[in-house]
Amino acid sequence: MGPWVRFYMAGNEGEPWPWCAGFACFVLKQACRTLGVPMPIQASFSRDSLAASAKDRGRFLSERTLNRADIKPGMLFLNRRTSTDWAHVGIVVDASDVAHEVFLSIEENTNDDGDREGNEVCRRIRGFKNKDFIRVD
Repeated sequence: MGPWVRFYMAGNEGEPWPWCAGFACFVLKQACRTLGVPMPIQASFSRDSLAASAKDRGRFLSERTLNRADIKPGMLFLNRRTSTDWAHVGIVVDASDVAHEVFLSIEENTNDDGDREGNEVCRRIRGFKNKDFIRVD
């Protein structure tokens, strides 16, 4: 909750409004505006909608078909609960340590314990299990 969350979420905040997708889309919009390119996916506050948009636009990389060497900084990752439900989204910062099967991320709506319903933006180390990705190039 607070002014930054309301900013990322078009005035919305609180438990019914997890803000991870709002933050990730805000950063993506800024990057696209700076580079003068269109948004690669439809912005949304819903992780499921982000995945659907990425699938529609051929930008979705499923864990099952993933070549980890294709994961690049700036891509979005999605924590998958089921084949049609994603619980969290974040931004890939570095995926060069594929030998250890981890990547670095910036995540929002988290906290120091790594919860997905938190109060801050944090840098995390993530494994690839149950992760799908969205290409933004």
